[in-house]
Amino acid sequence: MTATHLATLPFRDASGQHNGGMGARARTASWAGIGLLAAGLLARWPALTVGSSAVIAVVGGAVTVAGLRRPGPPRSIRLSPGQWLPWLAVGLALALWELALLLLGNNDAWPPLSRLAGPVTQAPVGRLVLTLVWLACGGWLLRQCGRTSATAQ
Repeated sequence: MTATHLATLPFRDASGQHNGGMGARARTASWAGIGLLAAGLLARWPALTVGSSAVIAVVGGAVTVAGLRRPGPPRSIRLSPGQWLPWLAVGLALALWELALLLLGNNDAWPPLSRLAGPVTQAPVGRLVLTLVWLACGGWLLRQCGRTSATAQ
């Protein structure tokens, strides 16, 4: 889960020393609890409601603040095009697909991603599982960033 993996990454100050504070296990447990609470609340409310939007804003804000407290990778790290180009291509393809559907109109022959996900997101269990998968994917990405910055030091 995003919050769990973010919490387990070490917090260091500018000198490279561990900044103390909450222990890794306590941080992991608190972030896991926040992630499970968020998933449960999102499963309770249908998509695109005030309640679900508030949960996403609060959890996203908390994870953003926690992520900003961590030092980033050194500026000397350069990604090769093979590392970022596939992600750029996927992102552009999805954006162009949604833009085309917006301009041409949605229908059953060419459904947008939200319509394809509709049957899964209708049920609370589906929303719960998708939220946990979303948090796990974000945690994996944050761990990859943590490995990059750790190997550069």
